[in-house]
Amino acid sequence: RDSPDPRVGVEVTGSCDFNVTLINFMEPAHRCTAVPLKEESQYGMGNASVSWHADSSLQDMSTVAVYHQTEGGAGSADNSWRVALKTLDGVTPALTVPLRSHRTYYMLRDFNAHHHHAVLTGDTSRFSS
Repeated sequence: RDSPDPRVGVEVTGSCDFNVTLINFMEPAHRCTAVPLKEESQYGMGNASVSWHADSSLQDMSTVAVYHQTEGGAGSADNSWRVALKTLDGVTPALTVPLRSHRTYYMLRDFNAHHHHAVLTGDTSRFSS
């Protein structure tokens, strides 16, 4: 469905429908002894549970929402997990954003066309969807 988006001043196409969700369970590095995690090698950001990538098989202009929860319950103050973000221009520096438990982050619209992201390993177990 097409709808005008006054925030960007252009027609935005897409839908609010979805037909897939992904649930991940990730362990901290100290629990990954059988198959050790790899270091993020481009920027020295630490262990990566998920290496640099763009999400695939999405409808063009899809927004990706990721809910993140670490072990320790709703009151957990763990923010050791991070998402790393980089542009594909080869010039702009990459950055990391700490992920607080029980929070959602969004990669909006054409993010996957111009950026890659990685998940940097924290100190506790992590679920995400």
